[in-house]
Amino acid sequence: MVAINQLCLQGFPESLQALSKNPPDFGLYYNVKGANIMKIKEEFILRKVPGMNLVMPTGKNVKEFNGSLMLNDTGAFIFEKLQKGSTPEQTAEALTREYDVTIDTASADVQKTVASLIEAGVAEV
Repeated sequence: MVAINQLCLQGFPESLQALSKNPPDFGLYYNVKGANIMKIKEEFILRKVPGMNLVMPTGKNVKEFNGSLMLNDTGAFIFEKLQKGSTPEQTAEALTREYDVTIDTASADVQKTVASLIEAGVAEV
């Protein structure tokens, strides 16, 4: 079985790959009242071209962000859910409905993707 989350980072340091192997707990993305405070930055968009899902910077961010992120279909699914305001838990639940995976697998994949997006500067807490 192919790993559900294969986030390819082009033009970014290897530290991102190390971070994705040790994802943080979901609790890091919540304030004390439990409201989700993690979000995809507005300056980034997902573009789907045949065979690729690219997260691209827009506006003034193009000069500051050197490169793009290439996501597999699952990574793009996670990105889209988070961009629309879903919590990590809601996104993991949606993954279980979209793909034949357990909630534990889906949660781990969302954690890895979120950690990588935050480290790359695409998402923020």
